[in-house]
Parts: sequence; structure tokens; C-alpha cells
Amino acid sequence: MFFRLNTNRTTPPGGDKVAGPRKFYGNARARLVVFLRFARFRFKDGKEGDGLRILQAHAAAIRAAPGCLNAWLGQGQHPATECVVIAVFQDEDSLRRLEGRLRSDPTRGGDFFALLPLTTGPPEVIPYEVREIG
Repeated sequence: MFFRLNTNRTTPPGGDKVAGPRKFYGNARARLVVFLRFARFRFKDGKEGDGLRILQAHAAAIRAAPGCLNAWLGQGQHPATECVVIAVFQDEDSLRRLEGRLRSDPTRGGDFFALLPLTTGPPEVIPYEVREIG
């Protein structure tokens, strides 16, 4: 999996691109560090529709979490039974707080339990620290 963050832009990108907080635009000395949460789900054949409905609500809840810069839901093309939820957080503490809430709050963490009978196995959830190379 390949993710690229461009922090050297002097103007904000389009709405579908990730570049980080605006305070970094045009500041050549600034180093952007963000945290990426990547969750992959593999659905059983025929269960994609039910799974996508749950994941849409899950991605919206993550997007609304404090410190989350944005979150996206993606569905695989080949195979269409594979989906990912990708979220970008401004700092590691925000990501850890979300993970804690997902584990301790049944209303937020219930998404994972509702997905278990629809998937071929437990989801892969991996946090990444994304740093500017240079």
C-alpha cells in the first residue's frame, strides 16, 4: 500500500487530496507529521452491501472524532468484497483516544461487532506514522 502526502505545495490542493493543516502551506522549514489509520475489511460474497452501509456510518463517526483531519471509505475493484477505511489524524494522541473509545464505547465499537458475521475474518487495523522524507 502506498500513501503520499505533499507538504511542499504553496496553495491548497483540491478537496480530494491530502496535504495537511493549512499552517504548513508555503513554509519550507515546517515538517509535517500526521498519523494514518488504515482498516481493511474482507466481506463474504454477497455481504458487501450490508457491510458498506455499516462502514459508511463508521467512517462518518471517525471523521467527526477530535483530531481527525479526514476519513474515507474505499471499496476494492477486483475484488469488490474488500473495503478500507482510511483516516488521517493530526497527532498520535487523537488516534489513540479514538482507538480507546472504539474499544470502550459499545455504540462506537459496535460497528466492528456488527461487521464480524459479514466478513471472512477480523479486520486488519494498522496505525501508521507518516513523515516527510528529506
